[in-house]
Amino acid sequence: MSSIPPHEVAILLSEIVAEHHREKRQIEIYDPTSGSGSLLITIGKSVGRHIADKNRVKYYAQELKENTYNLTRMNLVMRGIQPGNINTRCADSLDEDWPVQKEGNEMGQPLYVDSIEAAEQYDIYATMFGGIPNTDFELVQRVKFQAELDAIATLQSRVEAIGGELEEVRDSFTEEEQETYLDSEKDNAPDKKKITADAKPKADVDADTKAKLRQMVTLWDEQTKWGKQIKADKQALEEKTIQAIEQLTDEEIAGFLHLKWIVPVCEGIHGALTAVLSTLESSALALSRKYAVSYQQIDDDIAAANTELAQLVSQLTGDEFAIKGLEALINKETQL
Repeated sequence: MSSIPPHEVAILLSEIVAEHHREKRQIEIYDPTSGSGSLLITIGKSVGRHIADKNRVKYYAQELKENTYNLTRMNLVMRGIQPGNINTRCADSLDEDWPVQKEGNEMGQPLYVDSIEAAEQYDIYATMFGGIPNTDFELVQRVKFQAELDAIATLQSRVEAIGGELEEVRDSFTEEEQETYLDSEKDNAPDKKKITADAKPKADVDADTKAKLRQMVTLWDEQTKWGKQIKADKQALEEKTIQAIEQLTDEEIAGFLHLKWIVPVCEGIHGALTAVLSTLESSALALSRKYAVSYQQIDDDIAAANTELAQLVSQLTGDEFAIKGLEALINKETQL
């Protein structure tokens, strides 16, 4: 039985991946068992329609058999893909990691791409997260580690608040303090080195000024402390999330897939129906207000006006024939 998916299935998978990454400016996709490269190209074509520049799609393809590896390279080139976006390798995907980071602190470590495709091994991670499992943790974190996310958010809020408090202290500087402790060549940024030195107990500085400087140093220390804590907590949470993904049961996977794909679709349908019904309700209310006065009420008002007019005419004096003409006209209108 062939491991190559039907073209219709490939297109469906491609559109799912493309929709998942439509907000990104650049996409990297990888097929560790590329064969002829057809699935990789289909994915790239779908993604290319959803981002601003189709030339921002980078392709990574690895294939064990040399003849099909050459097919991959040929197909990628023949589709007009820029050479700089084509990265191919004839090797066994099970022997060693590829692609890998080429620079930075993680040089030689596996490259985290946006999407990994494999006709033979289109696993839960590619379906659920749109790529290598380490690249998208938000859904698992929201479900399993919301308390940790809330704790990090609280620290981040405190760090932001410290920034505001530092601004308040700086705004309270006198003109002399501004000239001494703010760097005019750097948009009046605080001179941390001088502020830290003059905040020390032995520094010969006015008491009020020293109090402001010490407050700033204290806030900086707290900001640094929480910044390190946030970084450590994020790293720990990332490791816990990776471990949680690796240990997902079939039932949990089904639940996450439901949250990932079914719930948004249902909410989208519900939202569309709600919008349509709301528009219909608004239109009905507008029509109701527009025709609030019924035809029957208008007819009754006309009849009342005719009766009042007839009473007025009956009180008139003057030419007999003119009065009779008015009475005949009123009777005719009443009959209508």
